[in-house]
Amino acid sequence: FTVSFLHFELTTKSQSMLKRLEIPDSLLEIIRSLEYKVFKTKNELLVELKKLGDDHVRESEQILSFQQVIVRAMRVEAVRFGLNAVKNVGGNAVDAILEARTQKKENRFTNFMEFMKTVDLTKVSSRVLESFIKCGAFDSLNPNRAQLLQVLDEAIHLGQEFQKADDPMQNSLFDLLSEEESKNTETQLNFPEMKDWTIKQRLAYEKEALGFYVSGHPLDHYEYEIKNLAITTHDLEENGFKDGDSVALAGIIISNTVRLSKRNERFAIINLEDQRGSIEIPVYAKLYAEVQDLLENEEPVLVQGRVNYRDDDGGRQGFSLIAENIQWLSHIRQETCNKVVIVIRQTDDFPEFFTSHQLQLFIEMLLTFPGKSRIYFHLYVADGCEIKIQLQESVALVPKLMEYLVDLFGMKGLVFVY
Repeated sequence: FTVSFLHFELTTKSQSMLKRLEIPDSLLEIIRSLEYKVFKTKNELLVELKKLGDDHVRESEQILSFQQVIVRAMRVEAVRFGLNAVKNVGGNAVDAILEARTQKKENRFTNFMEFMKTVDLTKVSSRVLESFIKCGAFDSLNPNRAQLLQVLDEAIHLGQEFQKADDPMQNSLFDLLSEEESKNTETQLNFPEMKDWTIKQRLAYEKEALGFYVSGHPLDHYEYEIKNLAITTHDLEENGFKDGDSVALAGIIISNTVRLSKRNERFAIINLEDQRGSIEIPVYAKLYAEVQDLLENEEPVLVQGRVNYRDDDGGRQGFSLIAENIQWLSHIRQETCNKVVIVIRQTDDFPEFFTSHQLQLFIEMLLTFPGKSRIYFHLYVADGCEIKIQLQESVALVPKLMEYLVDLFGMKGLVFVY
């Protein structure tokens, strides 16, 4: 697949691969119907493709899931985004990077310090480099973005000194060292032992640097809640809801405009964005007074309301959703989730976690978040055996605990039951 922010293209190579994987012809035809359709983001395209897979592909020996097929078929270079469009990045910086890249074998940098030594750092500022780190432009050189940002100042200093040493008209710290010491110091950049950013931090920085999410979406963490409680903005547009129908949408509030009514009461017009699109929703005075704090950040929310049809200035009929209740999805999970199942499949590090000491530490940590959601382990071990364990402790699935569980097991390892 080749994906840009203008169109989706199914290449000949991808078609051949899908046929080898025994993708049904009927599904191939549906996929082809998406060609050259405009998508705002890669994630919007993937959601569309995954929905098609869920509707038309069943698990088999050849195809575990349609989403896996998509991941295997999509090349790393499939998503293209101009460097010049990254926040804080100007034309001079891009030209300097392109010029430095031509000096490298196959026009590629092999590590972060090679980049810092080669690129003209009088044209590529620390703000530019910080934006590149935040959006993931250096992921192929070091995927730990937190590490890169931590050592950025030191890397810039070493890069500048190296470039001075290479310039006979300037003095450098390397001039004070022996040839061997200089060689050892040139590229000596010590990366601290530290965890990468949480998924939430990573996505927030991507949005800051690019204006949209790349490696995921904040709603990905609430797949179970959205499936059971909400529809998408696309469903709202396409499914012919009647005036006054009650619906619920899950999304991120990307803008919040506060206004005064004729009665001099404050109300808001919010722009709610999900993985399929966005919609403007009025939040009138009474509800606004209750939820105004929820509207001030980008925490995923569930908006319950009524469909409202109206005529615009041109006499054309449009619709909106009049909000009747707004809640954080994290609060809904905390209050209504009966149990969370932690799914672990046997790997090389499988025995390490389940030593008595590690398990005891894990349980002690859970006890600091008492609540009403039960914890279950489903362990898949060798020879197809499955072990199920229920812990006596019940927990409150507050955001801090959720971050810990996601960091430890990943979202794919967590199943929420309501």
